[in-house]
Amino acid sequence: MRDRTVSIADDAADGAPVRFAVRSSTPEEASEAGGRVYYPHRLDIGRSAADFQMRLKAINLGGVTIGLLEYGTPVRITTGELESAYQVNFPLFGRLRFSQGNSVVLGAPGTAAIHGPVQGTGIQGWSEPTQMLGLKAIPFS
Repeated sequence: MRDRTVSIADDAADGAPVRFAVRSSTPEEASEAGGRVYYPHRLDIGRSAADFQMRLKAINLGGVTIGLLEYGTPVRITTGELESAYQVNFPLFGRLRFSQGNSVVLGAPGTAAIHGPVQGTGIQGWSEPTQMLGLKAIPFS
C-alpha cells in the first residue's frame, strides 16, 4: 500500500495556520509535497525507489514555515534561487551537507546552514537516520 500526501488544513484565507503532515513512499509525491511546503525542487534518490520513504510535518504561519523532515534513504535536494525567502536548516540528529553556490556547510546537531534568496541550494544526506528542522521566512513586503 502506498502512503499519500495529506494536508491537515489547507485553507489559510482567514489567517489561520496551515498544517501539513506528509508520509510518502514515492519520490514524485515527496517532491510535490516538499515543493508545496517549502520550494519547488529536484529530488534525487541514492537507492532504489522501492526503498524510498519520506516524512514531513510542518506548519505555515503566514510568512514563516517550520517543519521536520526525514527520509529513509539517501537523497539530494536541489532548488533554484529562493527568490525573496530565507531558509535555515539544521539536523536535530544525524548529518547533512548543505550548499549554496560555492559555500558548503556540514550540518550536525548544533551546526545550521542559512540560505539567502540568491543562488540555488542543495541538501544531501540521509544515508544515516537524520531529522532536519527547516525554517523558511519570507520578509514583509
